[in-house]
Amino acid sequence: METQERSGHRLIVFDGVCNLCNAAVRWVIEHDRHGAFRFASLQSEAGREALAAASAPLDLPDSVVLIDEAGVHARSDAAIRITRHLGLPWSLLSGARLVPRPIRDAVYSGIAGNRYRWFGRRETCMVPTSEFLDRFLDTDKPKTLEPVSSSGPPDAMFQSSAAVASATQQQVRQSRVQLANQFLLRIVFVYLFIYIFCFPVGWIPGTEWLDEQYVNLKQVVIPALARVVFAYDITIFPAGSGDTTYNYVEVFTFAMIALLGALGWSFIKRGKPVSQRTHDLMRTYVRYCLGAFMLSYGWAKLLPVQFGVPGPDRMMTPIGDTSPMGLLWTFMGASPAYTMFAGFGEALSGFLLLWRRTALPGALLAAGVMLNVVALNFCYDVPVKLFSIHLMLMAVFVIVPDAVRLLSVLLFNLPAQPRVLRPFPINRKWLRHTRVLAKVAFVYLVGVVPALTSYESLKTTGWLMPRTP
Repeated sequence: METQERSGHRLIVFDGVCNLCNAAVRWVIEHDRHGAFRFASLQSEAGREALAAASAPLDLPDSVVLIDEAGVHARSDAAIRITRHLGLPWSLLSGARLVPRPIRDAVYSGIAGNRYRWFGRRETCMVPTSEFLDRFLDTDKPKTLEPVSSSGPPDAMFQSSAAVASATQQQVRQSRVQLANQFLLRIVFVYLFIYIFCFPVGWIPGTEWLDEQYVNLKQVVIPALARVVFAYDITIFPAGSGDTTYNYVEVFTFAMIALLGALGWSFIKRGKPVSQRTHDLMRTYVRYCLGAFMLSYGWAKLLPVQFGVPGPDRMMTPIGDTSPMGLLWTFMGASPAYTMFAGFGEALSGFLLLWRRTALPGALLAAGVMLNVVALNFCYDVPVKLFSIHLMLMAVFVIVPDAVRLLSVLLFNLPAQPRVLRPFPINRKWLRHTRVLAKVAFVYLVGVVPALTSYESLKTTGWLMPRTP
């Protein structure tokens, strides 16, 4: 009875030995201006009594549970209902309830199932400070505790037979989530591989014809698919615009191939996860491709040739007669200094992406730069929307393996372990030398050649062109 009185209407029951859960509780306390929540750990007697008094179901998760006036809430529902009571701007996060529950619960279960491995655990439950002592039900002397099993609720909470049944259900659920995650990962891998397929063919002198053959093949397959699936005849092919119907059907085609490829890959592997070596190779391929494009566009701005200085025709055209894209080009061309600043960010991110040790800051910079480019393309109707979105998502793809470490430091104020860079073992000496030479040649191809090309353009159409009397 005393526990119920102290718990009030809203009680958060959390895993007391989980670093992530403890960080989340500290965050809620910091932003709970009205003191709406009370807290108890799953390992404590008070927490178990509160769950029993609320008639909590047996299949509760083992991380965070919310008990309020509406009943017992778990997984993503608990997180969403917690944000509703924190006031603006955090209450806006409750809009996540519009996402279908199976999707958000799958994300929640994936994080909860890996929380000890990603964020670590402590040997004792969190000890609240004297300022917040009255908001915790379990304020007894801390004891050394075992973590809550990631496969089910604490055995002490329920009868042994019920606990075993619940643990089995939890294991089946987690197994399904892991299979779904691996399947989605394979879809992403196959899609990105197809999207950037042939790179760096076309960049290497003498290989342009191979890139043309690939483009010709797509221009046969994609219109045929458009006729079969959408009953539409494609007559306009990309020529200065990357957002034609052809391009949208191309994305659909790649997505269908990625789906079929992921199904075949999963069938061959028979439930085995994607290997770490495959992760490393795919991340390397994506960041090399992304780095090449960032350097290409970056040098075209750093040595300002992409946006010409507005001439008399542009200056005499009324704004009302100017297209949104023309207005953007005038804005960029009117300030070479700003254009060079934007190009510096793109070129710097491209160079950083070419090495593993600097890939993360390069991807973070590229994601920020490309988010701005995507916004400009949509807001000023520049017809490279699909391409810029893909470049931004490629940057996100490179960031994702380090997302947990970034969240630990930046959001949860937790220590993060250094990333282990797996070596690519090459036993033969001549192969190691060949790899170094190939890397030097690649950096020259994507990092130096675009600079030389932009410099030559400056001499013919830019600042360095000969002046007439």
